[in-house]
Order: sequence, then structure tokens, then C-alpha cells
Amino acid sequence: MRNQVIVRAARCGGMVRIIYMDDRGEITRRCVRILSLDDGGVRAWCRERKAFRRFRWSGVLAAEPVNLGT
Repeated sequence: MRNQVIVRAARCGGMVRIIYMDDRGEITRRCVRILSLDDGGVRAWCRERKAFRRFRWSGVLAAEPVNLGT
């Protein structure tokens, strides 16, 4: 399900809120705009860090669409 949300956002340029676990086991919640996808993960613009980031598929624990208009 989380992958479907991310793939859908990549197609339309939408924002997604993800819960992500990094290599050190730290869990963060990020609001990102999906830029591209590949077998290894997701390339996105992170609103919190104001920078481009790469997220491994295996680290994405959950994803939900974000509506910034409300």
C-alpha cells in the first residue's frame, strides 16, 4: 500500500508524508515531493530539510498523501 501511494504521487507530482527509518535505526516523519523512483528507492524534495533526499524503499515504513490546500 505505501508503495502505491508513492507511485501515485510520483505520477502527479504530489506530496507524501512518510515515516522513514534510516540506516542507524532512527525513525523520522517527513513531508516530501516525489521526484523519481527506481529499484533502490525514492528521490524526493524534503520540506523539513529543504533539500533533495534519497529514501530507500526498505526504510519507508508508511506513506500517506498530503493535501497542502487545507
